[in-house]
Amino acid sequence: ENCNCRKPKNLLVKKAIERFNIDLSKSFFIGDSLSDFLCASSLDIKFILVLTGKTKREEVEKWNQKPFKVIQNLSQLNLIN
Repeated sequence: ENCNCRKPKNLLVKKAIERFNIDLSKSFFIGDSLSDFLCASSLDIKFILVLTGKTKREEVEKWNQKPFKVIQNLSQLNLIN
């Protein structure tokens, strides 16, 4: 439960970034929860929230920071510039 590898902590994401030499300036973190958003934010990765999970649009309005984009489902990814 208190593992550095579980979101919102970011150990596994950091390892993936290093292992695969990921350029964060060209990357997006896609998720459906506040813990996903907090993980992405801790690494300064643009976050796209997909509203197919537990999180509702009304909840996002209460977040201190906002996602890069909010989409209804993954098929809307092609609309992102």
